[in-house]
Parts: sequence; C-alpha cells; structure tokens
Amino acid sequence: MSHDKENKIKDISDDEVRIIGTTTASGNDGNDKRRKWYIIGALCAALVIVLLVLILTHHDNTTDTANSMPLTTDGTATEDSSVNDVWYANSDNSGRAHVTRRDTVVAGMHLSLMTPYNATPELSVGELNSNDKSIILALQAADIRRDNGGIVGAFVLKGEPLAWSLSKKGFCAIINDRMIIGVADNSPYFEQTAEQGGYFFRQFPLVDRGQACESEQTKKAARRALCSINDEVVIVLCHDKVLMTDFAKALAQLGAYNAIYLVGGDAHGIYLDDTDGQTHKIGEKWSKKMKNVNYLIFRS
Repeated sequence: MSHDKENKIKDISDDEVRIIGTTTASGNDGNDKRRKWYIIGALCAALVIVLLVLILTHHDNTTDTANSMPLTTDGTATEDSSVNDVWYANSDNSGRAHVTRRDTVVAGMHLSLMTPYNATPELSVGELNSNDKSIILALQAADIRRDNGGIVGAFVLKGEPLAWSLSKKGFCAIINDRMIIGVADNSPYFEQTAEQGGYFFRQFPLVDRGQACESEQTKKAARRALCSINDEVVIVLCHDKVLMTDFAKALAQLGAYNAIYLVGGDAHGIYLDDTDGQTHKIGEKWSKKMKNVNYLIFRS
C-alpha cells in the first residue's frame, strides 16, 4: 500500500464511515442458493411428516371404530365394547303374549326357566297390580335400602333417573321394547335410557360373557336371575337355598351368556301360566307398603 493511501485511510473524520476491503458478489450468491435449498428441503421433510401423521391417524381411527363399535344382530352399534352388544326381543310364530316354563336340575339345583314371548318389557315402581291381565310375567328387579327405603343402584323409569349408585356391576336396559343385559362398571345405556325414555336398573352380576362371577355373599337363599340364553331373555328361578356363586356357576353351565341377579328369597311376583291361562303368584308381598318396590314386567 502506498504512502498516500495510508494517509487517506488514517485521515477519517469522526462523522465519516468508510468500507475497507471488498466482497465478491459470487460468494453471496453461493450462500443464498445453499440457504434456499436448505429451506426447500426442510419444508419438504415437514410436509412428508405431516402426511404420514395424517395417514396413520386415519388408519388408527378406522381400526378403533371397527373394534369399539361392533354391529349388533339388528344393526345397532354400541358405544362401549366392554358391555354386551346384543339387544333382545323374544318372539315366536304364535304372535300372542305368553310365558313358557321349563323345569330342570343343574348341579343339584331345582330350576324353573320362564321365557316370555311377544311381550313388552318395562319397569314399574310401586305395588304390583296382580289383577292386571295384561301382565304375563313380573318379578322384583332392584333391591331396596333398609335404612331409607331408596332404590339400590342406578335406576331409570321412563327416562327419569331415580337412583344413580354404581354399587353393582350388573345392569339391564330397555329401549324401544328391546332389552340388553350386561356387566360393566360404567354403562352408556344409563344416559341413553334417560335420553330416549327407556328403563335401566342395576343388580349383582352373575354371568359375564359365559363366565360365572364370584360373589362374596356367604348366606344361602332362594335365587332368581335375568339371563340371556340362546339369544333369548330367560328368567331363572332356583327353588333351593344356595350360595350366590354356586347359582352363578349353575347358570353358566345352563348356557347363560350374561346374567344378573333379581331380588330373590320369597320376593313377590306373578306369571301367566301358558297351560291353564291362569295368573299364578310367585312369593309374597312385602308385609308393609314399600314406596320404591320395583318390578321388571313383561306385558302383552
């Protein structure tokens, strides 16, 4: 560098800015191009990841829907795969409402199998009218509390919830004259019956998908059950005093797919005998009036 140039560089006033040295234009262009390709590559990679996530999510949702919402025999899908997904409405070619009774012995227990046909199931609360000729079968459904006379377990009457307890896992729901029986901690059918004007009650579980349920009850008593057997709703009465667990095992041996308990012992009920056309009494009425005594009724 010449002496004159050095003097010019040094001779810079306080308010003057000078750029010393040079930068080639080709160097900037190369860096810009590389940055451009890096950005394009990153965007492409992000797009591929988003597409993969969308494809996998759609696949998982399709699989989950297929597994959690199996179609029932009548094309209705359930909301919870943990519960039974079959709705029942017993019917035969006769077209008339009636009850068939079959007596048998299983594991030393004397049982009566009562199957209602061409009848409408419902729940009722209050004393049963034994003179109502439209009733072909009626048995007590949910238990009554001894302390305050309230209904034990969740209970819905014509869409109106009367009790909300989850103390018992067995349940029965009735919607549009069809019945479902199952075992589940939380059932979507409580809300569904409330929304659609149906019926719902809970009881002890006896058979869950063909497997007998164990019970901690140690007292022997005459037992009753609401069962699904061979795709039909069947009421089973045990005329011997037995343990709850032994009764459950007998029901499973009998071929029950799902079964829940009904009020047993000498609880009141009636049925219309198909052989003589007469209404017969089952058990005895309460010695005192119970406001919340409730019945599962099959009506012509």
